[in-house]
Amino acid sequence: MAIVFINDWQAHPDAIIHRTTTNKSFLILAEKYKRMGVRNYHFILALLQPALEGVNPHDPNLSEEIQSMIALECLKNPWYFLREVCRVPPQGGVHPLMFKANRGNIALWWSFFAGVDPFLVQPRQTGKSVAVDMLISYLLYIAANNSRINLLTQRNDLRVSNVERLKEIRDYLPDYLQLRHRDDANNTIEVDCTFRKNTLSTAVAQASKSGAYSIGRGLTAPLAVIDEF
Repeated sequence: MAIVFINDWQAHPDAIIHRTTTNKSFLILAEKYKRMGVRNYHFILALLQPALEGVNPHDPNLSEEIQSMIALECLKNPWYFLREVCRVPPQGGVHPLMFKANRGNIALWWSFFAGVDPFLVQPRQTGKSVAVDMLISYLLYIAANNSRINLLTQRNDLRVSNVERLKEIRDYLPDYLQLRHRDDANNTIEVDCTFRKNTLSTAVAQASKSGAYSIGRGLTAPLAVIDEF
């Protein structure tokens, strides 16, 4: 169970606050929450297994035991995945970036794991799409099983871009978390994780009422993401 509310810490008596994280954006945001008067300001710094403090999840020389611990931490602790493991594909250059926490993108994740349907509006270039893509990737490859996610977006080029970003995010995960399978979809309209029986299906908005109705009837799923609606 993710640490979302302050009482959730009681279910994880061994958990620590990961103050030595190299992702400074999480430390800065936690301090901002503290100054705002948020009692549970350190939830984004949760580390359920203290033995992972100082461990680089992308180290190619990790033992199988440490890899298993990281995989379990990711499953139980989405903040660890977001803070330490996932990487943002580069828009320029060749090196991916650590996810940068801010009030908007963390609010999206917090709302999701608190069981609240989020409606997210952010200024441009503050990571809205990246936060959504990371959440979809987390569910597809780490946390969900036998699940379907539907993505509805405005235009086909946006759909193709979304699918390509999700594939890049997958490719930047450590090898031991990618769980690739030969039956995984490899096209521009679908992403899946056959190993976990998870699928992301996509659809594009339609100009006619009848077309929109047909698309809508096919969007039944536990999770729906609507972009640029």
